[in-house]
Amino acid sequence: MVRCDEMRTSERAVPCPEANDAGLIFIGRIHTPWTSRMDCPRQGRADGPSCRIELFALWAEALEGIAEYGQLEVLYWLHQSRRDLVQQSPRDDGATRGTFALRSPVRPNPIGTSIVELMGIEGTTLVVRGLDCLDGTPLLDIKPARSVFTPLAPPTKGDSDVGEPWKRSGSCAVLPGLRRQRGHQAQPWRHTLTALISRMSANSGSSTWFGTMPSRRAPTKLPAINPAAITMTNSRLWPSTVKLRSRL
Repeated sequence: MVRCDEMRTSERAVPCPEANDAGLIFIGRIHTPWTSRMDCPRQGRADGPSCRIELFALWAEALEGIAEYGQLEVLYWLHQSRRDLVQQSPRDDGATRGTFALRSPVRPNPIGTSIVELMGIEGTTLVVRGLDCLDGTPLLDIKPARSVFTPLAPPTKGDSDVGEPWKRSGSCAVLPGLRRQRGHQAQPWRHTLTALISRMSANSGSSTWFGTMPSRRAPTKLPAINPAAITMTNSRLWPSTVKLRSRL
């Protein structure tokens, strides 16, 4: 078994550049039951042991309001990880994968991140479950988990931007695997919309088309539609954000 900083078969390292691009500030320390990398879990779990996140006194005021969120995203510095591997062999079987295709702690900037359950607050100490780091790990940041946070700042123009504008310029392409992953989440409305357009096109001589939209609403009577004039503004919010521009 490989321990600590030994390299596995077929792994490859590169010379590390000097770390002078940015400066990080450790804002606290994390205390967990694990003192050895060989005992530390690969990923945290919600029913794991309780851990303590101790924030330095300087940042005490930054905790105001955090009790409103049951889930937090914690970022920390994996201080015992090497930083020079570009190819890694997690199974130690000679097969390798690029570092950026893994969640290994060994990376150019060894930043760990976990979604934790907030169990309690004791002064400047947060009691949480879900961590996967060593006792004494330096703390980088704490923020509400994206799934439980609604932005408080006024909306910006970019909030409503959707789609892939780069497709129009041809400067980038969606990988087949990624396309399948994205399509998997959107299949229900995608098939329904395709069928809707096809039926409207076949019935172009009529002024109306009747059908049932995929929602809890009653069947909807639509005016004659130009299929090319359908604009998707947010595929996750069917049907309220499917804009149908009539040619009447």
